[in-house]
Amino acid sequence: MSEEAADDAEDFADAFSEEDLLPEDVDQLAVPIPLDTLQPWHRPRKQAVRERQWLNRAAELVRYLKAHWNPGASRLEVKYLTLAGIDYLDVRMLADLCAYESVELTSTSFLAEEESNSVMARARVREEALVKAGYITDRSLTLPYKLEEISSWKSQAYREVAKGAPYHVVNVDACGSIGLPSQDKGNRIIDAVHRLVELQLSKTVDPWLLYVTTDARTNTISQRLLNTFAEVIRANAAANDRFAREAPACMGEPEQALDDALAGASGGGPGFLKFVVLGLSKWLLRNAQGRHWQVKVHDAYCYSTTPEGDNRASMASLVFEFLPPPPGLADVYGAVNITPAPGGPQEDYSVRALQKVRQMEDLDRMLANDNELFARLKAETRLLLQEVGYSVGALEALDQQDP
Repeated sequence: MSEEAADDAEDFADAFSEEDLLPEDVDQLAVPIPLDTLQPWHRPRKQAVRERQWLNRAAELVRYLKAHWNPGASRLEVKYLTLAGIDYLDVRMLADLCAYESVELTSTSFLAEEESNSVMARARVREEALVKAGYITDRSLTLPYKLEEISSWKSQAYREVAKGAPYHVVNVDACGSIGLPSQDKGNRIIDAVHRLVELQLSKTVDPWLLYVTTDARTNTISQRLLNTFAEVIRANAAANDRFAREAPACMGEPEQALDDALAGASGGGPGFLKFVVLGLSKWLLRNAQGRHWQVKVHDAYCYSTTPEGDNRASMASLVFEFLPPPPGLADVYGAVNITPAPGGPQEDYSVRALQKVRQMEDLDRMLANDNELFARLKAETRLLLQEVGYSVGALEALDQQDP
């Protein structure tokens, strides 16, 4: 080393104290948290959602993709974007489906970076176990971001998601509100959903699924969002006579005029949850139509997250299937002697949305009236938690749960 270089090195070293050169103290070591406490998503009703709703719809889509797949030299890869938490229960169940259908599964999961090191470590352990067991590919990853961060297309979170796009199934199982009153000037779940839809429609020509789980109570949805949903419903009613006739009944007020039904439901009446779900469904449908896509609403479920003693349903679990534009190309000048290739919707998806929202099934009531179903769902949940590694005490707590 030259004398000049040696002097520079000494100057560099002198610029830092011994304390500066020591590694920073770590408040929490990256030691996985113990699995000894049950969470809301461990309840049998959530297993009903995973099994009856998410898995059933994914199975239909996978079979469609296989039927239209050009095998070439590789297997079909199903790409899944989710909020898997630390247990990856939804990923595990979807992996079984993909194995049965002889296709690969690659999962991309969000885990907010403000989660503790031990929580992130537990998620990594679970993901690695699924990779090593062959349930998911080694291209799977867990992103240390909040889902809301993808709202900005300039963010690192969005760039990471965009690299893996398009996805066949997107699961926004946020369980919280899509737009809290306190978030009117910040990024919200609904902003992230819109960004995801925008990304997907720019990247794929195949059908794909969007799962949304959202809490909808008068104090968890901003007034701005409620006003938007009411506006979307009114606009649809103005363009569709059947929708206009049936919308009040969907919100529980069949004898009222639409404006009166909207006022009652949006103000916190008995039809509030269905009003929010219908407004969200129509908002998605209308925006997708701007890109010539259609949105098919599937069977919906709901359950209560209200304080003890209040059994009103407040959480909705929804599935939306995005259908690509029809292949036909109309000749606006009539120069050709052929008609456009067939395709496009065979039903009125606006009215279908109404029907599915009106028929939304309350899982709490369903399981309270079906002890055999509740016991089966609890047993299935127990097996999943055993595989993850939950303690005997946590499993015993699950065993003691009532409908």
